[in-house]
Amino acid sequence: MGVLVGSFAQALRDDPTPQKAYAAEPAWFEKDLKKPYIGKVSPYNPINRRTPTVWAQVWDVDSGLDTERTAVFVDGKRLPGQVSSTGIFEQQVTEHLSIGTHQATIKAWDKEGNYSQADWDFEVRGHQIDQAPNQSQRSGLQPRVIVIHATAGNYPYDYQALMGARKVSSHFYVRKSGYIVRMVPDRMSAWHAGKSSFKGISAYGSLNSESLGIEIESRGRGPADYTPAQVEAVAELVNHWQKKYGISDAYVTGHSEITARKSDPKGFPWGTFWGNVTTLRAAAT
Repeated sequence: MGVLVGSFAQALRDDPTPQKAYAAEPAWFEKDLKKPYIGKVSPYNPINRRTPTVWAQVWDVDSGLDTERTAVFVDGKRLPGQVSSTGIFEQQVTEHLSIGTHQATIKAWDKEGNYSQADWDFEVRGHQIDQAPNQSQRSGLQPRVIVIHATAGNYPYDYQALMGARKVSSHFYVRKSGYIVRMVPDRMSAWHAGKSSFKGISAYGSLNSESLGIEIESRGRGPADYTPAQVEAVAELVNHWQKKYGISDAYVTGHSEITARKSDPKGFPWGTFWGNVTTLRAAAT
């Protein structure tokens, strides 16, 4: 027998026909229970999105799983750890993964030399909507300022406000868990700044057309109201944008610094935040 995996493995035990090992999607496998299967679960955890835990089950029936050869890879790099004798693999990615899509691969052998491989894509850091109703064209302008906000509320109410319940929006929304939702793409203006200016920048009386906005789920009562996961997530977003658009540290600011009408992100731990940004920069060198 080949490499058998997943919830249908027991059914395959009763099939005496020798088979090669195949990789397949669950929907395909359900249609043809005669073929071995490598099962996979998305290695994405919203709380630990930058260092996700990869989980897989690879189950050999007769010839035995070759646990030394069988391995799991992310972006072509083998993860540490080994598949157990029962075919279970669970390992956290120890290096921070960049924003975007990554590929995980299971490469499995049994002791008769049958080989099976399954690949799947996963996205780091949250999910993209990009369809918040309150957004507009940048009119040829480019982002020059990054503005950090606190929502003064909690999920789901602040999320609903950013998705159209009020005439506001933001490029990103960062929840207490560190989970990130992209609501407006970079190429568009989010409605987060209102009447505002910063260091002489104020096209059409607002920073909207020349800025990027991050809303943090927080009532802004003090440093403890921002979780370490949130601060780390915001640092990653800012670091990414700074490199992409050439924005210096001097042009990363809070909502309170662009208009006298606002006081957020009150209590934001700027020292910790900049420490995280510095760590990210050092890791990239």
